[in-house]
Amino acid sequence: VLKDALHRLAIQMATQYLNHRRDTDPVANPLGNLSRQRQLAEELKKISKCDEAESILRQNMSESDKHPELAGTLEMADSVFLLAELLREREALDESFSLHISVLSDRERILGEAHEDVARSLKVVGDIYVSQKKFGDALDVFVRALKIQEHVLAPMDPELAETLIKLAGVHQKQAELAIAENLLMRALSLLKDVYGEDSEPTAAVLNEIAVVTEKQGRYTEAAEQHTAVLLLWEQTAAF
Repeated sequence: VLKDALHRLAIQMATQYLNHRRDTDPVANPLGNLSRQRQLAEELKKISKCDEAESILRQNMSESDKHPELAGTLEMADSVFLLAELLREREALDESFSLHISVLSDRERILGEAHEDVARSLKVVGDIYVSQKKFGDALDVFVRALKIQEHVLAPMDPELAETLIKLAGVHQKQAELAIAENLLMRALSLLKDVYGEDSEPTAAVLNEIAVVTEKQGRYTEAAEQHTAVLLLWEQTAAF
């Protein structure tokens, strides 16, 4: 309840500020206005006001007609990324995919190919490929994302584990179980170091490893892993 109240307060303050800017100087700093409108849309999305958020984000896209200097900026790319994610949650995958490809292109051009935001865009594109059952394409972009993250992120960054898990999921779908297991073991080692052995993220990955182990016919080992997962879940639920 408190969290929702804070979001609503943030929305009210942002709306009042934007209205004041529009009334007093409607053409001032279009780049700043674009960024503030995106922030407002983010707050609306957090409290499930997705229609209002989508309307604001689509208005942001149309601003480049009035202010051509906004087209191709990082601020516009961030706004379009948020719209694309909102559409993905609503399962409007074709439009979401098209927008994400556009954002990826802009981020690569502005930030360079080896940037963590480029990797994040690649991972989202990969998720959409998976939903479309285009596993080869998904594998390609997840591998690209992982290479970027290994270069720019700290060795213990949890985002690395997330990408490893996504890669493992694609290999599982292609029945490449040994590769999937190795990737999951890397993710497990990283998450143990970050969160500890008795943590929910560790338990979740160990559960995936148990599933892959069982699929490979190593039933005794899988049973031991499933038992360890249950113990971990019981321990984490106690806190």
